[in-house]
Order: sequence, then C-alpha cells, then structure tokens
Amino acid sequence: MESINVGPGQGLVRNRPGSTRSGQLFKYGVLIIFALISIIPVFWVFSTSLKTTQEIAVSPLGPPTTFRFDNYSQAWVQGRFGKYFGNSVIVSIPIVLGTVALACLAGYGMARFNLVGGSFIFYYFLLGLMVPFQSIMIPLFYTLRDIGFLGTYWAMIVPMIALGMPFGIFFMRAFFLALPGDLVDAGKIDGCNDYQVFLK
Repeated sequence: MESINVGPGQGLVRNRPGSTRSGQLFKYGVLIIFALISIIPVFWVFSTSLKTTQEIAVSPLGPPTTFRFDNYSQAWVQGRFGKYFGNSVIVSIPIVLGTVALACLAGYGMARFNLVGGSFIFYYFLLGLMVPFQSIMIPLFYTLRDIGFLGTYWAMIVPMIALGMPFGIFFMRAFFLALPGDLVDAGKIDGCNDYQVFLK
C-alpha cells in the first residue's frame, strides 16, 4: 500500500514504495562498503599471521596455503609477549582501580558537599584536560628520577592515575549531580553516614 503524507498548505503527497526501497538499498549498500573497508585489513593481518616468511614475500595479499598456527606460539616465546602481557596486567589494573576510586570520591564530594572553593577546585582539575602530555614529559621524567621511581612499575602507575583524574572527576561529578537528591535524603533517614551513602 502507498503511504499518504499531508503537510500544511500542501495537497496529498504519495510516497512510492519503489523509491523508499531504492533508498534503503542505497543506504545499506554504503554501509556494507564501509564495513568491508574496515574488515578487510583485519582479515589481511590475520591471514598474514598464518603464513611463513617465504609466503609473505611471494604472495603478501593472498590467502595462506597452509595454516601455520605455531606462529603464535613462536611469537609468544621469541617475542616475549608473555612478559609484555604480564607487565600490561600489572600496570593497567592499579591504574584503572586507582583512577576510578579517586575520581568517584572526588566527584561525589564536589557534587554533594558545599565545599569552600569547590568550584575553583573543580575548574582547577579541569585545567589538566588542557595540558598536553608533551609539555610535562621532561619535568615528569626528572621528578620520577629524583624520587627513585625510574625502572619500576610505579613510574607508569602513579603518573597515569594523575593524568586520568581530570576527566574522571569531570565525568563522575556530572554523574552524581544527575542523581536525585532524594536518594541521599532517604539514606540519611535510614541511618547511613556520608560514606555509606556514597557506597550504596
């Protein structure tokens, strides 16, 4: 059936089913093209990882003739990926937990308490979003050297927590401001202190 649209000051406008269908075909065709553009490089990397060095030199874009899954075990051992993966876990977990915990506490305090100079403190933290890392990289290196953090995991954990705090505080403050104040009042009536209200 044909749909009929009536606009103000207009007559009857009929939408032809064929035109709607062709528009949808064009839209999905464009989406499929962009999906292929995104997927093909990933498929090429995966296909290359299953080839020998000679196969890559002879046919870099072709599919592998034999699937060499042992390439992954060799890369894991010879490339020391196990050590690098362990380092990533050791560093990333404290960074995420530390940033989330500190940003939640600071954001809750700035959103729910009438702190003296609270707005100034909040905007002071926001200045951290405007400072490029390249401008503090050299002073940060000398600071880490002077406190003896160079060559340790702390040299990555502590600076990354500090660098993640401005956005984390901005995000969490906005989140706590969006929560209804009645929840805080209900918690206080039930006997919760500020810390318990924050947790619950």
